Amino acid sequence: MVEIRKLIRLASILAIIASLLVIGHRIYLKYQIKAVNDSVARRADELIEANYKEKTDYKKLIEDIRTDIGNDSVIAKLTFDKLDINLLIVESEDDEYWLSHDLNEEYSIAGTLFLDRYNNSDFKDYNSTIYGHNMLDGSMFASLKKLLNQDFVDNGEANTFTLLTQTGEFTYDVIAVRVLYPSRDDYIVNYDKDWIKEMKDNSSVILSDPTKNTKDDNYVTLSTCNHAEGDDRVVVVGKMRK
Repeated sequence: MVEIRKLIRLASILAIIASLLVIGHRIYLKYQIKAVNDSVARRADELIEANYKEKTDYKKLIEDIRTDIGNDSVIAKLTFDKLDINLLIVESEDDEYWLSHDLNEEYSIAGTLFLDRYNNSDFKDYNSTIYGHNMLDGSMFASLKKLLNQDFVDNGEANTFTLLTQTGEFTYDVIAVRVLYPSRDDYIVNYDKDWIKEMKDNSSVILSDPTKNTKDDNYVTLSTCNHAEGDDRVVVVGKMRK
């Protein structure tokens, strides 16, 4: 009986140690992810502020950011002030690699924001889709879910985001926010008159879009997981200002 009690006590101690190690590892990863993303974004912002405040050579700007951080896949920078998003975007060949690699191309559970492999890197397609993880610590695209709340949408800063690309800096007004189980048809690239109507008609929140929709419009869709498990996604559709 004494031996059994000792074994039970030992098993309990080992279980506690294992739990502490898991928690510690998660805390380490959280701060590692934040440190990498904050450092890279800060360096990009400093480069923009120092050299391009009055210039418009955006192609060279992106090239300089690539050189500075050592990543030739960088194609743009996304800023969404209302959601505290300030991150670089990379192009992807398979929609898989950047799910688990940071901008230093090291393993990371947070991955990196990346453009759909079917889109052109100049964001000139009718719709371009950017993917990012919904992290438990609130980083990456986790804050997109805030836009599902009508009170949040109606108050505070504007529901807009900007993209700094190789061809310029563009502002997008959020016109639809949905939770869906997407198919390839939901992440369209080319013009489809029914796509934007469906997105707006089924938006979870009410958003203003006073302009007429045409085939010459440009949209950017931000997509992330709705839950840690499951196939449903939160998608935020932004329309570029002319």
